Amino acid sequence: DQYYGPSTATLDLIPTDRGGLTDPRVRRALSLSLDRAGIAKSGYGGLVEPWATPVGSGSWGYAEDTFAAAQKKLDALAPASPDADDLAEAKRLVKEAGAPTGPVVIGTDAGQGRTVVANAVRAALQRIGIEAAVKTVPTAQFEEFYSDPQARAGIDVLAGDWYISKSDPMGFYDNGLSGSSNNWVGFEDAAYDQKVHQALSTLDDTERAALAVDVQRRFTEAAVWIPVAQVPTALVLSDKLTGAPASQAYLYYPWAADLGAKKG
Repeated sequence: DQYYGPSTATLDLIPTDRGGLTDPRVRRALSLSLDRAGIAKSGYGGLVEPWATPVGSGSWGYAEDTFAAAQKKLDALAPASPDADDLAEAKRLVKEAGAPTGPVVIGTDAGQGRTVVANAVRAALQRIGIEAAVKTVPTAQFEEFYSDPQARAGIDVLAGDWYISKSDPMGFYDNGLSGSSNNWVGFEDAAYDQKVHQALSTLDDTERAALAVDVQRRFTEAAVWIPVAQVPTALVLSDKLTGAPASQAYLYYPWAADLGAKKG
């Protein structure tokens, strides 16, 4: 039997400081024009869900209703399927910012899902008047993009994925701090930095969630990363067994101790 449960994992576009997507208006335009529903269907058989933030719902370990409501409010910045108004606004943003002078290079490996993402990004950019090209590398070289600035010197954006090990969205948003090693595009905002540090030092769940939602909005509006979809945890379990978790919790506790034969 197959089961699907919550996780923190997402598919994301991670822009670099190479030049093509350094202007936040161009990044927002890309987000508005990206066909996330098409990616979910063609690349992942509908198992992933178009998503407006860079961390999955499995991170909502507290104040779940607050985070769910905030997520819905951000859908306008990251539509599942862009409509005519979304594309018109995207084109306006590109015109205002000025289109990149050369093609935006999208880094990917040859995996089916990631290839679909990269091609969808290229199509989205072309729809709004921006040249784009896909750079496909072997998987081992692809992994170097995450850790080596020199490896990603030839790309403008990575068709990437990410997860966090905490059931708290604030476990992700330190990636947008000024100077963070995962802030490849060079986003800097003193107010954002202050809000992140304030949230991380706040223990009350309601207050922390309110701060986290504010941080999330700032990150998403600046399109520091561009979210694509959230990815569930998949569990394949014999119909004779029970006890294994259908969530990302399997990474962090001895779940095999709970595994046993199903009664009846």
